Amino acid sequence: MNKPTIREWQKCDGLCVTILPFDDEGNLWAGVSQQTGGIYWPAGHIDEFRGSAPAAKGELSEEMGFSARHLKKLNSEMIWTPNNCQREYSFKKRGHWWDLYQALVDGTPRLESRAFKSARLFTPAELRSLGDRTLCSLHGQTSGYTRRLGQDGEFIDPLWLLFLSEAGLIDLNEEDLELVMLVVANSERLPAGSPGAPDPGRPDARAGGPR
Repeated sequence: MNKPTIREWQKCDGLCVTILPFDDEGNLWAGVSQQTGGIYWPAGHIDEFRGSAPAAKGELSEEMGFSARHLKKLNSEMIWTPNNCQREYSFKKRGHWWDLYQALVDGTPRLESRAFKSARLFTPAELRSLGDRTLCSLHGQTSGYTRRLGQDGEFIDPLWLLFLSEAGLIDLNEEDLELVMLVVANSERLPAGSPGAPDPGRPDARAGGPR
Protein backbone atom coordinates (compact mmCIF):
# COMPACT_ATOMS: atom_id res chain seq x y z
CA MET A 1 0.00 0.00 0.00
CA ASN A 2 1.36 3.41 -0.97
CA LYS A 3 1.69 5.97 1.78
CA PRO A 4 0.01 9.38 1.48
CA THR A 5 2.24 12.23 0.38
CA ILE A 6 3.72 14.65 2.90
CA ARG A 7 1.17 17.25 1.80
CA GLU A 8 -1.67 14.83 2.63
CA TRP A 9 -0.44 13.92 6.14
CA GLN A 10 1.35 17.01 7.41
CA LYS A 11 -1.40 17.75 9.99
CA CYS A 12 -1.55 15.76 13.23
CA ASP A 13 -4.92 14.18 14.01
CA GLY A 14 -3.51 12.69 17.23
CA LEU A 15 -3.91 9.01 16.25
CA CYS A 16 -0.78 6.87 16.57
CA VAL A 17 0.39 3.30 16.96
CA THR A 18 3.34 1.52 18.56
CA ILE A 19 4.29 -2.15 18.46
CA LEU A 20 6.28 -4.55 20.66
CA PRO A 21 8.02 -7.40 18.74
CA PHE A 22 8.48 -10.68 20.67
CA ASP A 23 10.28 -13.88 19.77
CA ASP A 24 8.78 -17.31 20.45
CA GLU A 25 10.47 -17.49 23.88
CA GLY A 26 8.70 -14.36 25.11
CA ASN A 27 11.74 -12.09 24.81
CA LEU A 28 11.24 -8.56 23.48
CA TRP A 29 13.26 -6.84 20.75
CA ALA A 30 13.87 -3.12 21.27
CA GLY A 31 15.79 -0.36 19.51
CA VAL A 32 18.38 2.12 20.81
CA SER A 33 17.56 5.69 19.73
CA GLN A 34 19.90 7.40 17.31
CA GLN A 35 19.27 10.71 19.09
CA THR A 36 19.05 10.03 22.83
CA GLY A 37 20.39 6.50 23.29
CA GLY A 38 17.16 5.50 25.02
CA ILE A 39 15.32 2.23 24.46
CA TYR A 40 12.06 2.48 22.53
CA TRP A 41 9.94 0.73 19.90
CA PRO A 42 8.59 1.27 16.36
CA ALA A 43 5.82 3.85 16.24
CA GLY A 44 4.14 6.43 14.04
CA HIS A 45 0.93 8.10 12.92
CA ILE A 46 -1.85 5.77 11.84
CA ASP A 47 -2.84 7.95 8.87
CA GLU A 48 0.37 7.11 7.06
CA PHE A 49 -1.10 3.63 6.47
CA ARG A 50 -4.83 4.44 6.71
CA GLY A 51 -5.50 1.89 9.46
CA SER A 52 -4.29 0.89 12.92
CA ALA A 53 -3.18 -2.72 12.26
CA PRO A 54 -1.56 -1.88 8.89
CA ALA A 55 0.26 0.98 10.62
CA ALA A 56 1.63 -1.37 13.28
CA LYS A 57 2.88 -3.82 10.68
CA GLY A 58 4.26 -1.03 8.50
CA GLU A 59 6.19 0.70 11.27
CA LEU A 60 7.62 -2.63 12.44
CA SER A 61 8.80 -3.41 8.93
CA GLU A 62 10.18 0.07 8.22
CA GLU A 63 12.03 0.60 11.48
CA MET A 64 13.20 -2.92 12.42
CA GLY A 65 12.82 -4.95 9.22
CA PHE A 66 10.48 -7.49 10.84
CA SER A 67 7.38 -9.07 9.33
CA ALA A 68 4.70 -9.66 11.96
CA ARG A 69 3.90 -13.38 12.01
CA HIS A 70 1.09 -12.81 14.51
CA LEU A 71 -0.36 -9.44 15.53
CA LYS A 72 -2.38 -8.74 18.68
CA LYS A 73 -3.88 -5.46 19.87
CA LEU A 74 -3.29 -4.98 23.60
CA ASN A 75 -5.52 -2.02 24.44
CA SER A 76 -9.33 -1.99 24.51
CA GLU A 77 -9.42 1.83 24.54
CA MET A 78 -6.86 4.14 22.95
CA ILE A 79 -4.11 5.34 25.31
CA TRP A 80 -3.70 9.10 25.78
CA THR A 81 -0.22 10.63 26.15
CA PRO A 82 0.49 14.39 26.40
CA ASN A 83 3.63 14.34 24.23
CA ASN A 84 4.45 16.92 21.60
CA CYS A 85 4.25 16.36 17.85
CA GLN A 86 6.52 17.24 14.98
CA ARG A 87 3.50 17.98 12.81
CA GLU A 88 1.13 20.91 12.99
CA TYR A 89 -1.88 19.98 15.10
CA SER A 90 -5.35 19.82 13.58
CA PHE A 91 -6.86 20.25 17.08
CA LYS A 92 -6.11 22.44 20.12
CA LYS A 93 -4.97 19.94 22.79
CA ARG A 94 -1.36 18.73 22.51
CA GLY A 95 -0.92 14.97 22.70
CA HIS A 96 -1.78 11.67 21.04
CA TRP A 97 -4.14 8.72 21.23
CA TRP A 98 -2.37 5.38 20.78
CA ASP A 99 -3.12 1.82 19.81
CA LEU A 100 -0.64 -0.67 21.27
CA TYR A 101 0.19 -3.97 19.53
CA GLN A 102 2.43 -6.93 20.12
CA ALA A 103 3.77 -9.13 17.35
CA LEU A 104 5.56 -12.45 17.04
CA VAL A 105 8.63 -12.15 14.81
CA ASP A 106 11.38 -14.40 13.48
CA GLY A 107 15.07 -13.74 13.05
CA THR A 108 16.93 -10.56 13.96
CA PRO A 109 16.25 -6.88 13.14
CA ARG A 110 17.41 -5.19 9.93
CA LEU A 111 17.91 -1.56 10.90
CA GLU A 112 17.70 0.36 7.64
CA SER A 113 15.87 3.50 8.86
CA ARG A 114 17.13 6.50 10.84
CA ALA A 115 15.19 5.35 13.91
CA PHE A 116 17.65 3.06 15.70
CA LYS A 117 21.43 2.85 16.01
CA SER A 118 21.24 -0.73 17.30
CA ALA A 119 18.80 -3.31 18.69
CA ARG A 120 18.69 -5.41 21.86
CA LEU A 121 16.76 -8.50 22.91
CA PHE A 122 15.39 -8.37 26.46
CA THR A 123 14.13 -11.18 28.63
CA PRO A 124 11.09 -10.22 30.75
CA ALA A 125 13.31 -9.99 33.85
CA GLU A 126 15.87 -7.79 32.08
CA LEU A 127 13.11 -5.47 30.85
CA ARG A 128 11.60 -5.12 34.34
CA SER A 129 15.03 -4.39 35.77
CA LEU A 130 15.70 -1.72 33.16
CA GLY A 131 12.27 -0.21 33.81
CA ASP A 132 13.02 -0.03 37.54
CA ARG A 133 16.40 1.64 36.90
CA THR A 134 14.81 4.16 34.54
CA LEU A 135 12.16 5.06 37.12
CA CYS A 136 14.84 5.48 39.79
CA SER A 137 16.68 7.88 37.49
CA LEU A 138 13.50 9.89 36.90
CA HIS A 139 12.69 10.11 40.59
CA GLY A 140 16.27 11.13 41.34
CA GLN A 141 16.36 14.13 38.99
CA THR A 142 16.43 17.47 40.78
CA SER A 143 17.21 20.03 38.06
CA GLY A 144 14.60 19.44 35.39
CA TYR A 145 13.79 16.41 33.29
CA THR A 146 15.71 15.01 30.35
CA ARG A 147 15.20 12.20 27.88
CA ARG A 148 18.82 11.08 28.41
CA LEU A 149 18.85 9.15 31.67
CA GLY A 150 22.00 7.08 31.26
CA GLN A 151 24.39 5.50 28.79
CA ASP A 152 23.15 4.35 25.38
CA GLY A 153 20.82 1.38 25.70
CA GLU A 154 20.73 1.62 29.50
CA PHE A 155 17.37 3.38 30.00
CA ILE A 156 13.87 3.28 28.55
CA ASP A 157 12.51 6.39 26.88
CA PRO A 158 9.88 7.69 29.35
CA LEU A 159 7.02 7.62 26.82
CA TRP A 160 7.41 3.87 26.41
CA LEU A 161 7.26 3.26 30.15
CA LEU A 162 3.55 4.01 29.77
CA PHE A 163 3.11 1.44 27.00
CA LEU A 164 5.13 -1.24 28.77
CA SER A 165 2.96 -0.73 31.85
CA GLU A 166 -0.19 -1.04 29.74
CA ALA A 167 1.21 -4.31 28.32
CA GLY A 168 1.86 -5.65 31.83
CA LEU A 169 5.61 -5.81 31.29
CA ILE A 170 6.59 -3.31 34.00
CA ASP A 171 4.80 -1.92 37.05
CA LEU A 172 3.97 1.76 37.55
CA ASN A 173 2.31 2.92 40.77
CA GLU A 174 0.31 6.15 40.92
CA GLU A 175 3.37 8.22 41.83
CA ASP A 176 5.39 6.69 38.99
CA LEU A 177 2.58 7.31 36.51
CA GLU A 178 2.19 10.95 37.55
CA LEU A 179 5.93 11.53 37.17
CA VAL A 180 6.19 9.80 33.79
CA MET A 181 3.24 11.78 32.42
CA LEU A 182 4.89 15.00 33.63
CA VAL A 183 8.16 14.10 31.93
CA VAL A 184 6.42 13.13 28.69
CA ALA A 185 4.36 16.35 28.69
CA ASN A 186 7.49 18.49 29.09
CA SER A 187 9.73 16.70 26.59
CA GLU A 188 10.16 18.82 23.51
CA ARG A 189 12.46 16.48 21.59
CA LEU A 190 11.86 12.77 21.08
CA PRO A 191 14.14 10.05 19.72
CA ALA A 192 14.98 10.22 16.03
CA GLY A 193 12.55 8.11 14.03
CA SER A 194 10.04 7.81 16.87
CA PRO A 195 6.77 9.68 17.20
CA GLY A 196 8.32 12.97 18.09
CA ALA A 197 11.52 13.03 16.11
CA PRO A 198 12.53 15.39 13.33
CA ASP A 199 13.51 13.55 10.15
CA PRO A 200 16.26 15.50 8.34
CA GLY A 201 15.14 13.94 5.07
CA ARG A 202 11.67 15.45 5.37
CA PRO A 203 11.01 19.00 4.08
CA ASP A 204 8.50 19.62 6.90
CA ALA A 205 10.68 18.19 9.70
CA ARG A 206 10.36 19.94 13.07
CA ALA A 207 11.43 18.78 16.52
CA GLY A 208 9.06 17.42 19.05
CA GLY A 209 6.32 14.89 18.16
CA PRO A 210 5.07 11.92 16.15
CA ARG A 211 5.86 11.98 12.50
